Parts: sequence; C-alpha cells; structure tokens
Amino acid sequence: AYHYGLTDQNDLAFKYTALAGNKSMGIFALDEANQYFEKAVAIYERDPTAATKEAFAAFMADYALCLNISLHVTTLIDLADKFRPTFNELGDTRHHALFLHHYTQCLLWNGRYSDAHAVRKELTDVAGRLGDPLSLAYARLSEISVSNFYAAISSDAYGALSQKIEAALETFDDPYLRNFFLATVG
Repeated sequence: AYHYGLTDQNDLAFKYTALAGNKSMGIFALDEANQYFEKAVAIYERDPTAATKEAFAAFMADYALCLNISLHVTTLIDLADKFRPTFNELGDTRHHALFLHHYTQCLLWNGRYSDAHAVRKELTDVAGRLGDPLSLAYARLSEISVSNFYAAISSDAYGALSQKIEAALETFDDPYLRNFFLATVG
C-alpha cells in the first residue's frame, strides 16, 4: 500500500490501501484501519478512476463498519453526506444496504433520531428490493435499534423482527450482526 501510494498507479494504491485497512480491522486494530481507510478515501477523491463505483461502494461498506464500531460517528456522517450520491447512482446493492445500516447507527449515536429513522426507512426499502437475507437482517435490526429510541414499534412487531433476525443468523456467519443483535435485543 505504501509503495503504490508513492507511484501514479492510483488503482493499485487504492486497492492495497483498502486491503490494509481491512486486514487491520480484521485484527481489531481499528485506529490503524481507520488511517488506511482515510488514505484510500483521499486516493479516490484525488482520482475517482482509482476504483470502480462498485469497488468503492464495497470499500465504503467496510469503512462504515470500522467507523461505527470505533465510534467515529461524525466521520461516517460526514462521509455519508459526501458519498451517498455514489451509492444512489449504483442503486440497490448489498454494500449500499450495509452502509445505510452503519449510517443509521451513527445517526442514532449522534442523537439525530429523526434522521436515523429516515435512513432506516431507506435501508428497509433497499433491502426489500434486494430480497437478500443479509441485507434484510441488517434492515430489520436497524428497525429494532431505531425503535428503541424513536418511532417505537409494537411488542409483537419487535418480537417478529427479532425472530426473523435470529433465523437469519442461523444461515450465515456475521459476527458484527450477531453481537449487535445481542446488544440491542438481549
């Protein structure tokens, strides 16, 4: 990552800097991961051809996860304001859904409950159109999470969503989703 950053090969600099961020996040070195991710964003801003929109969206979903779990709330909110048009151009993708989940949570942590509710609705729409079990699980958990602070849902709806998430968690391994579900629902 470092060496490609010294060249004019921005595509490789972006790719390997993003990979270094993911590797750091994988060992829970979140400060280091965030530093790599910040560098990758700077590369992309300097040269938007350094990554396809699809690759950039996948990267942003990973970066959003890192920012959320490291509680760099305002950084994610600022990035969302800047890069949501890129996601909107791509349309409905799993990476878009994951990004919206983390954005929703950061809005909640920042006390922006009505904004979190609006983004959560967008996430639910995206996940519904995708029909992808992982995106749906993230959307359902965001609905529960937001309802704990704003726009409460009925106990029956809460229980039904919880059951759907639990069933989904049996079909894939997503440690963040499992832990966040346990922290949110118990």
